[in-house]
Amino acid sequence: MRAVAVTFLAIITTLVPADFFGRESGLPTHPEPLQPLLIDLQYDARQLAIHNRALTDQAQSIFQSARWLAGRLTQGEPADYRLQLTIDRYLLESALKHSADEREIVDSVAQDLFIKYTDCSKHGHGRLVPVEVHTLKDGSDSSGWTIYYEWLPPTNGFQVSQLSFPQPSSPTSIELPPGLYQMHASKTDEKGAELKSETVKVAVGDSAKVLWKLPVP
Repeated sequence: MRAVAVTFLAIITTLVPADFFGRESGLPTHPEPLQPLLIDLQYDARQLAIHNRALTDQAQSIFQSARWLAGRLTQGEPADYRLQLTIDRYLLESALKHSADEREIVDSVAQDLFIKYTDCSKHGHGRLVPVEVHTLKDGSDSSGWTIYYEWLPPTNGFQVSQLSFPQPSSPTSIELPPGLYQMHASKTDEKGAELKSETVKVAVGDSAKVLWKLPVP
């Protein structure tokens, strides 16, 4: 059993960068099995509705999304998809314990689960969504830009690490779990100065593929 466990952790480390969510944040760094996790989310949603009537709509949305996803599990969901749901459960439990941060966290968890539910209803459970980004200057592709992205759970002390697309633009592509992300492009010019685009929020999911045109300076 020990050998099997070590092999499993090695696979997870390969699939999910160790710094993906930043160890300093206190967030989980290893994905958990989805069936019990989604059951926990439904239970926590019920507790939320009892605990705070003002968040009944969000609690109902979380419950319905988690129940839908739980009924459509498949074998071999990507590790980073499972890790995001693991963090959603952790955040919801944190909100139940710390009411001062409750609304922002609950809103974010409800939004993330709804995005995953919507994508699941159209394209199946647990997929990674192809995301293609074009960096455009004056309407034409501008090459050599690195695209940085972050998954957007709530702030309030919970931070995720910034990662980059595997290749510079333009275009450049990656596959991500359904969810809300923020992205920007960065590049060093001939004089060594850093050029940076505006940071944009990109909803990944719902459509079969995300194509994003990002203006750069």
